[in-house]
Amino acid sequence: MFLALSAELKVLQYKLEEHNLHDPDRPKVAFSAALNNAGRVGPNRYDNTLKYTKVFTNIGNHYNQYTGIFRAPRKGVYFFTFSNYSAGSPSLGSRLYKNGVMIASAAIWQNSYTENQSSNSVALLLEVGDRVYNRLPSAHQVYGSPNNHCTFSGFLLFPM
Repeated sequence: MFLALSAELKVLQYKLEEHNLHDPDRPKVAFSAALNNAGRVGPNRYDNTLKYTKVFTNIGNHYNQYTGIFRAPRKGVYFFTFSNYSAGSPSLGSRLYKNGVMIASAAIWQNSYTENQSSNSVALLLEVGDRVYNRLPSAHQVYGSPNNHCTFSGFLLFPM
């Protein structure tokens, strides 16, 4: 009896997982974008929000390529990842912000002509309207190229 109930439970769990993955009512939120081919960005006198204008996907249209800001359409846990690339000094890197508060950084100090990359990822609980964006610190640079080394992506893991 126990084995039969255990097997039935596993079947029901599998069906529930399949339903949740393929539920047409499940919210779909995802974006991925890269810096354009402008070459070196920075260093600047002040911190600047990076605008990833080469959009690969923007399901739900919650990432704004003109401002560089993602706005959460609903409460949930979201996953974000960002990567940076540059060659030569000064330092390369960027910082991920949520509503004006720095959450994560990916930076490397450079004092010679070398190619470097940095990246970081976070999972965040967001409320409706929360803003997530990536900023270039004043003394840092990144490099936008056709190879799409500098990217910013995010997606809804699950609603709350």
